[in-house]
Amino acid sequence: MLMLFARITYFDNQEFPLSKGITFEAAISFLFLSGFVLRREANELKYCVKKSVRTMRVKGVGNMRVNNAVQDEIIRRIDGIDEGAFQPMLEQPVMQALLIILAGKYKGRKPTLDAIRQEVVRLAGERMTKTAIAGQLNIGEATVYRILAATSKQKILSLERG
Repeated sequence: MLMLFARITYFDNQEFPLSKGITFEAAISFLFLSGFVLRREANELKYCVKKSVRTMRVKGVGNMRVNNAVQDEIIRRIDGIDEGAFQPMLEQPVMQALLIILAGKYKGRKPTLDAIRQEVVRLAGERMTKTAIAGQLNIGEATVYRILAATSKQKILSLERG
């Protein structure tokens, strides 16, 4: 779409009047405000779900009481969600683009320590579930999947070369 607009001569040599600047600033401000509101509401929802799980532990659900281990697992999984609205603010695509444009200082996510990477691969080799690996190493399940995907990709590349 941008390529089509770039070819139209209407946009050549346009000035940037104050009204365009104000409109652009208002749109960007609304974008960031919406991001922060979405994040706050998502965290509120996460808190309410964890609270209701804890309430199920105390009161039970109807005639049935839910196992404490199951509830602990549910809460741990909820706490482990770090995608979408729960992703750290500096890892949100809009923030990354802004930081790259404005400062050029954002270098991305901190690399996973080699020790953790090796431990994930070792535990996966022992046929441990990804959820159990994440719980044992106190990392998110997404990190476990990312490490294992990168490791399998490296093995495939090494087999093709060798």
